[in-house]
Amino acid sequence: MHNSFTSKFFLIHTFITFFLFFVLLAIFSSMISSHFIKERQQVMINESIILNQKIDQSLLTSQMKSISFLYHFSIISRTINVRTLILDLDSVILLDSAKEDTNIEGYSLVTPIISKTFKTGPQKDVCTLDAFYSEDVLITTYPIYNNYSFKGVIVMITPLSSFKEGANKFYHLLFASLMFFLLITYLSTYIFFRHIHNVLSDLNTSVLRITGGDFTTEIASSNTGGDIGQLSTNINHMASELSKSEQMRKDFISNISHDFLSPLTSISGFIQAILDGTIPHEKENKYLQIILDEAKHLTKLTNDILLLGKIEGDIIQIHKSQFDINEMLKMVLEQFEQIITKKNIIITLLFSQEEIFVYADINQIRRVLTNLIGNATKFCHKNDSIVLETSIDYKSVKIRIEDSGPGISPDNIPYIWDRFHKADHSRGKDKGGNGLGLSIVREIIKSHDEEIFVYSKEGEGTSFIFTLPLS
Repeated sequence: MHNSFTSKFFLIHTFITFFLFFVLLAIFSSMISSHFIKERQQVMINESIILNQKIDQSLLTSQMKSISFLYHFSIISRTINVRTLILDLDSVILLDSAKEDTNIEGYSLVTPIISKTFKTGPQKDVCTLDAFYSEDVLITTYPIYNNYSFKGVIVMITPLSSFKEGANKFYHLLFASLMFFLLITYLSTYIFFRHIHNVLSDLNTSVLRITGGDFTTEIASSNTGGDIGQLSTNINHMASELSKSEQMRKDFISNISHDFLSPLTSISGFIQAILDGTIPHEKENKYLQIILDEAKHLTKLTNDILLLGKIEGDIIQIHKSQFDINEMLKMVLEQFEQIITKKNIIITLLFSQEEIFVYADINQIRRVLTNLIGNATKFCHKNDSIVLETSIDYKSVKIRIEDSGPGISPDNIPYIWDRFHKADHSRGKDKGGNGLGLSIVREIIKSHDEEIFVYSKEGEGTSFIFTLPLS
């Protein structure tokens, strides 16, 4: 995966995952620490309230340092692991729960939190008491209030390190949980990206083989599903279509070579025979006419190839004008009078109006009608029929050319518009063609922003329907 798209994407994903991991760890750690501090402070305040009630009773009986009070004072301090101080109004420490060797009774505890307690009530803070502690401490204060006057302050102090052990357990549990999920995420992501890398590598190899001309290549990962599976399916379909296109190209080259070679052979043979004197002088005009006809055939074939290239390359310009499509159909039909008479084809004209004017390129539409009517007469058998119909459909004119010929097989219908395609490879010389006629027809109709459809059934005939804008 080195230097591949998936490896870079995986590294970016990994970096972002680790970054978010440490951000979340810091946020959760801060939240846990804040939660522990707040919870600890609330416990200290609650115990101060209980102790205050005992102090109030002692004050009423002037037994502030009675054995009962001292017992409660000591038990509360040990239970919640705090150092409890009772201060008078001058901030002098009257009672200290610490052991005798660290007892600070009689000393003054001067800190802003004490004076604030007398003004606004109970206080909570994290601060440094340099005179007594070398580290930050949690401190809470609660005023002793009796007979509508302040009597002193209950101060509870605990070093931050005293409850970090419990917090650290949570930190370790949190870190282990996040690391576990990070590991699972990392492994699953790695496996996923490895799979994507293999699929893309397979795609890349297959595409290279296709570009090298091996259209039989099939990507096995097309069954993976999702977007990549769809991409693989599309590439397989593309390869299949390219294979068909390549086969049609080969067929076209074979057919076009034959179509060029036969007339050229005839032209060359007859000219050589005339030059050699093999053909009598009185018959030269007959064979010169044959040579001329073959030359015209070659010219038409060449023009069809050039025209299709121009249309597909948007080089040809469409020059629209108004003309009667009914009259155009009659004129084109006259071109095939000889074959119609020879095959005794029955012609039916169904015009919804005597004149129907369309707005299109007259020369290009003449070519469309010539190709479609020519195909119809070409494939009709003796005594078959051809129907030419025009009708107005809103702002469009619908033109239908239908024959009762052999029809087109369902397998061939999707490909009849493809260049070089010939539905009937076994047709004789009278049904010759280069497979460009219908491609030209479709491109001309598309250049007019219109559509053409085909309906066909084997043994029953074929119908071509296209539209043109009504003038």
